Formats: sequence, C-alpha cells, structure tokens
Amino acid sequence: MATNNAVNTSLAGQTGTGKFVGDTAPTMTNVTINDININTDTISTVTTNGNLYLEPNGTGHVDVGDPGLEVGNILIDGIAFNSRFRVNDIGNTAPAMVTIHKHSTTQEPLQIAARSNSNTSAHATVTANMPLYSMYATGWLNSYYGIFGQIRFSADSTGTLADGSAPGKLELMVTPNGAVIPVTALSISNAGVTTLANALPVGSGGSGRTTATAYSVICGGTTSTGAQQSVASVGTAGQVLTSNGAGALPTFQTPAASAPTITIYTSGSGTYTVPANVKSLNIVMCGGGGGGGGVRVGAGAGGNGGTTSFGSWTAIGGTGAIATPGPNTPSAGATGGTGGASGSGTQIYRVSGAQGGSGIGITSIGMTSQGPGGGSILSGGNAWFGGSADVNGLPGMDQGGGGAGAAGSDNSAAGGGGGGEQVQFIISSPAATYSYAVGAGGTAGAGSATGGAGGSGVIIVTEYYF
Repeated sequence: MATNNAVNTSLAGQTGTGKFVGDTAPTMTNVTINDININTDTISTVTTNGNLYLEPNGTGHVDVGDPGLEVGNILIDGIAFNSRFRVNDIGNTAPAMVTIHKHSTTQEPLQIAARSNSNTSAHATVTANMPLYSMYATGWLNSYYGIFGQIRFSADSTGTLADGSAPGKLELMVTPNGAVIPVTALSISNAGVTTLANALPVGSGGSGRTTATAYSVICGGTTSTGAQQSVASVGTAGQVLTSNGAGALPTFQTPAASAPTITIYTSGSGTYTVPANVKSLNIVMCGGGGGGGGVRVGAGAGGNGGTTSFGSWTAIGGTGAIATPGPNTPSAGATGGTGGASGSGTQIYRVSGAQGGSGIGITSIGMTSQGPGGGSILSGGNAWFGGSADVNGLPGMDQGGGGAGAAGSDNSAAGGGGGGEQVQFIISSPAATYSYAVGAGGTAGAGSATGGAGGSGVIIVTEYYF
C-alpha cells in the first residue's frame, strides 16, 4: 500500500480519511478489514511463496457467486451444513459448477480429498471402515434439501492400513422412498468383489435371487422374467430328477422297479433298437454249429457254421466235419468255433465251441457209431447211436450245436460238426441301435447217409432299465 492513496485507516490511537496520517506508508499488523471491493480483473500475490490465504472466521465461508437466501448455511435433512468454500448461482446466467482445467502431456486434472484421523494439525492413521470422501446429491423438498443419493469412498474393513497399503471400498448409495438416509445399493471391496444389496433381475441378465440351495438344480421362474428357483432337495444317490408336469418344479424321486426285458434272435440279420430308458445291455451269443459229415456214395463234408455278430462283437461258427466215402473208415470230428472279435463293452467270458466226436467203425461185429456233434455252452451236440444199416446224423441243437456224423452200412462212420463259439459281454451305456446277424447252422454232409445239419447260432439280449 503506497502513500497518497485514499483509504479509510485505523492506526493505533489514530484515525484518518483519505491518506495515512503523516502521509507515509504504514506498517500494519492485525488490521481488520470488513469488506474488500476490487474492481480490477485479477488479484495477484507478491509473497515469496506465491500463496494466497483465505481463511474465513469461525463458521464463515468463501462464496463464489450469489448465495441467495443461504448466506449463512444450507439445510440438508434439517441439519445446517457450513462449508468453507461454496460455488453459488441464482438464475440461469452463471451455472454453479466447478471446472478443473489443465493443459498437460503427462498429467490429468486431479481432485483430491485428504483425511487425517485427527482434530489437530498432527497426522494420524485412518481406521478400517472410516469414510474418506463422500458426495451428496440433494434437492429442495418442503423446508430443506433432501439427500437423494451418495457416493462414498472408505477405508475397507479388511487389509493392512500402512504406508504402501491403502485398501479401499466404494459405495453407491440411494435413498429409498419414504426415507431420508441413503443406503448402499452397490459396493466394491478392495479385492474387486462387487456386492449388490438386492438381486439382479432376470430381465437385466441376473438370477433374481441372492442365495441358492447348495448343490441344487436351478430352474426357471414362474414367468419369463421371474426369479429363478431351486429344486427343493438335492436328492439321494440313485434317485432321478422327475417332472411333475407344467406349473410345478421337478423333484428327485426313487425310480419305480422295472424288470429287465429280453430280446432273442435265432436267425437272420438287421438292426437292434435299444428300448427307451434302458441303461445297460447283457448279451450272450454263439456262432452256428458245423454240419456232420456224410458217408458212402456221394459222401460230402458238412458245412461250416456261420458267424454271429452284435455291433463289433463276433462269435465264430463251428467247422463242418469231413466226408467219409470208403468202407470200414471212421472220421475225426470237426473243430469248434474260436477267435471271435471283441467290441465296445466289458467281456464276461469267451468260450470256444466243442470239437465234434469221431465216428467209430467196429468191423468185427459189423457195427458203426456216428460221431456226435460238438456243443456250445448253450447247447450240447446231438446224441449219437450205432447200427448196421445206413443212418443219417441227427441235426445239431439250436444255439450252436454241431450236427452228428452219418453211419454207413459198410462200417463207415463220419465225425460230428464242431460247436459254435460263445461269448457274453455287457454294454453299460448303450448306443441307440446296433447291427446284428445270427450265424446259420452248417449244412449236412451228403451221401448214402447224410450228416446232421448244424444248429443255428443265437443272440440273447437282456435289457436293464436301472
């Protein structure tokens, strides 16, 4: 302040108007100035540190803009809020807003809220759950401003509060209808875990619920946007989830006992279709039996039994017996089927077919004996008998029995056909369909006395539902 300036002054023991008394530049200490009106564009500081200190007295504050009726304070929920600095506006000419404006290639504008846990100029560490910064959104009601919402940053309840560790929590709060205090609608912990006060609706991509029964099945709500529902019970081992019809939740129920069913194929081929609700299959099958050999005039060998198959599994048919054309000649029996392939499933056993019996000629008494057919486990070979006349061999029993050999009046005797191979296996999780084929029995050997034809193979499928 220079001399010759027109000011009102009050010096210790002296008063004056227009100029300082003595027309000299005074040194002023503890000068009280009630109002300062500045008509120039700027205020500049010339102190060595460049700081401009504005310190309101008591509950006073610094106002920017017209505060209107709130000269002293602002009533929020009936409580007088006094702040040190306020930005005001009455009307629509100058909006009440704060702009943080910065030009920089490395730094962004920054707003800082700093709290120390003390009531003095000393510093003290904040504590868990202590609010650090809040923003209120208020609106005038009948007699005061009401808080409609709040954003609050706090020290989190978990984590270490120390240099190098500042675990924070963010809360988004809104005031419910009929209330005046905001409540937390969403919070984010220092671990990044987001918690909603209420369940996210189905229409917004949520489940419409905040809890679920442990390990239970989740079902849709009663409407397309209704909250999802839990099946009441998790059930027990062996139970199945069973529909209770439209408009009701399914429940776990013990399945009703269901006796196994059996499908048997004794000839032909085709596609086996697994019945509905079948859980496993037990298959026993064998190849066809070989035919018995013929004797004497035009004697011929018996035919081989056919291979039986189910899916990739096979059971080989028995071999046909050789012909016996000459007198006084016995023939050996044919070998049983063996060497079938395995497929998908678990094999229980696999047994080769039995060898056919040899024919026997007893010239000293003029008797011959037919060679019996070889058997499978499912069926024995047919019986044999002797005689002095031509005797045809009996056919093999079905299910893989070999045909008996023929006996001739000239003491010739043919061997029996071999039995079909047998296999048993289990398929625990069956496919929808399987191809199958039943091996036919081997043809009878020709001759004055013919051999017996081999028995056909068989497939026995036992179907288990639980």
